[in-house]
Amino acid sequence: MGTDGDDRAAWSTAGRALGRVLLEATAAGLAASPLTQALDWPATRTQLRSRLRLVGYPQMLLRLGYPSGDRTPSTNRRPVTDVLTFG
Repeated sequence: MGTDGDDRAAWSTAGRALGRVLLEATAAGLAASPLTQALDWPATRTQLRSRLRLVGYPQMLLRLGYPSGDRTPSTNRRPVTDVLTFG
């Protein structure tokens, strides 16, 4: 996912677009994995833009696919009161 600019307005637009894409993907039964950590580094963003010959600025890498069954066992979650203190 990319934008024409690389400022706050472009980031906001990309965020709204991402929300829409994720909702549509979920409705279609797809699994989505956002991959943004690599884009935190300006050099990596520049390389990605150059190697893929992107016209705009990359804002999000998104891996989409159909789940192939429940291969990951669920994990038990601790109660909120065990990890947060209210007061």
